Amino acid sequence: MVGTDSVRPAGFRRWRYRVLQFAKAFSRGLSTAEQAEAANVLSPALYAAFRHMKPGAQRHAFDVYSRLRQQGWDDADLLSAGLLHDVAKGRLHVIHRVAWVLLGAASVSLRSWLARATPLGAVLGLRVNYVHAEASAQQVQAAGGSHELVKLIREHYRVAPGDPRLCALQQADDDN
Repeated sequence: MVGTDSVRPAGFRRWRYRVLQFAKAFSRGLSTAEQAEAANVLSPALYAAFRHMKPGAQRHAFDVYSRLRQQGWDDADLLSAGLLHDVAKGRLHVIHRVAWVLLGAASVSLRSWLARATPLGAVLGLRVNYVHAEASAQQVQAAGGSHELVKLIREHYRVAPGDPRLCALQQADDDN
């Protein structure tokens, strides 16, 4: 067991996760088969929104979707939410994502203030990160997403212990 995450502090696991997440941002994106699977899950309009995301963002979203599938979920809205929960921040550059994470590690309240500040929040990409759940929900709604899909995306950062689908989405997102 020595040398495994089970004996390391939780902070180490979180930073290890963030390093791996950073590496994923430079991923090659999805295979042809993975793209086809996403296209089969989503309507053409929703798939177009998914395809607009950068390859690293698509990789993250597909990994969230895959985790939900591995857990046995077959709910179409939940699986679609896995693919689309971050669609509004899908074109952000990796440096904007890094700024969000590092500022959050330093001070969540400072990060929130900066995200709302003009023009610094926009320049650092913090505003997009700050409002992405609502913006993603609006984008999916405009593309014809169902009420339940829009609700899952809108609430994917809210604490909702009574909603097993939302909890599953949040856990899959945290794991990836």
